[in-house]
Amino acid sequence: MQAIVTKFIPATEKNGNRYQAKSSAGRLVIDQRGDGAMMNHRTAAMALAHRLGWGGYGTWYAGGMPDGSVVWVCDGRNSGGTQDAHKFNMTDPRGQMPLEMR
Repeated sequence: MQAIVTKFIPATEKNGNRYQAKSSAGRLVIDQRGDGAMMNHRTAAMALAHRLGWGGYGTWYAGGMPDGSVVWVCDGRNSGGTQDAHKFNMTDPRGQMPLEMR
């Protein structure tokens, strides 16, 4: 498992605002949602981790970078849910990828 970096991509003539999630293992881009910046970063990181099969392996922690990107790292343990916006578990109790805050 690797760290995930998310960043905001401003709108262009062809595309609206987006968020990119990337690691050495892959990358993806999602369209901006109305949930606020940190939730958009979180959603992008969750989507990439889920695509790479990293869901359910522990709690992910976020840290902001000076350029506005966010770095996500996993503790590698299965643990319970959290209410903190800067950490999350990849799967809910039903085994589905959540899109809402825990």
